[in-house]
Amino acid sequence: MNSDAKLKEFWGESSHFADLFNTVLFGGDPVILPETLAEAGTDLALSIQKKAKGEASIEKFRDVFKTWKGHSLAVLGIENQMREEYTMPERILLYDALGYEVQRRRIARRHKRERDVKDSAEYLCGFKKTDRLLAQVTIVIYYGEEPWRGPERLTDIVEVPQELRHCFNDYRIFVFSINESDGSEFKDPEVRKILKAAYHLRRKQIRDLEPMDAEEIEVLGAFVNSRRIAKLAEKKEEGIDMCTALEEMIKESEQKGLEQGLEQGLEQGLEQGRRQGKKQGIHETMAYVIQAMHQKGFEAEEIAKTFQWPLKQVKKYIR
Repeated sequence: MNSDAKLKEFWGESSHFADLFNTVLFGGDPVILPETLAEAGTDLALSIQKKAKGEASIEKFRDVFKTWKGHSLAVLGIENQMREEYTMPERILLYDALGYEVQRRRIARRHKRERDVKDSAEYLCGFKKTDRLLAQVTIVIYYGEEPWRGPERLTDIVEVPQELRHCFNDYRIFVFSINESDGSEFKDPEVRKILKAAYHLRRKQIRDLEPMDAEEIEVLGAFVNSRRIAKLAEKKEEGIDMCTALEEMIKESEQKGLEQGLEQGLEQGLEQGRRQGKKQGIHETMAYVIQAMHQKGFEAEEIAKTFQWPLKQVKKYIR
């Protein structure tokens, strides 16, 4: 199962879904109970067909969505996001607008079938004065390592003249960033465990991880967007020590990063050196390499050790 499907499956659990909404929207208060949630019909994601030649249809689906029976019925949705999306308010607004249109059409079809609309104004729109649509709320779950810097309301991406600000209908979205949570604010033990594991894993605090079964490891891999971690679940039955495996994987990744940085630094430095080397000699080439490596984040000691150059000479060229 791929990461996207695994995330949908995890948050599709009503206990996980309810805990997310209670934590993000209600400060942890148990406003939404798992038993009050039900699977929403797929027709709540609307496909609008465009008849003009060459135009595609609009088909939008939330990743996870359910109906909730609180004081009245509502539709709640989750959108999984691996990276920042700079049009997210507009995107969620579109989901909600399409969802409301689905409801309106459903009501209109029912009235047409039952022939219970007599008022001319109601007949024309297929919607009675007493009819009501279900409220819709969507939470965006952001799995990126960097803090969310994307927009959180429509005015973040819409240029509104000062004169219109008092009448412009702003649109707010709710973003939950897993990288900023250690899971302690959640009540569901499974959600708390996965979030805590993702939090420590991202910070390379491997020894703080709790024992996990194969299913949990697979979910963790989806949370941190790592297929390699998810594949550890396949080896769990062989008695693999997850902490040791993760430590080895991180060391291997760090080594690859070091090699890539070294290669980039050398390419940049040597290219500059080639342009200047004939005129100014090997010491200028060396200076360019050292400065390029230092700009990539390498310390003087690392550069000296890599090239077996005197540390004093390396420090001389770092400005």
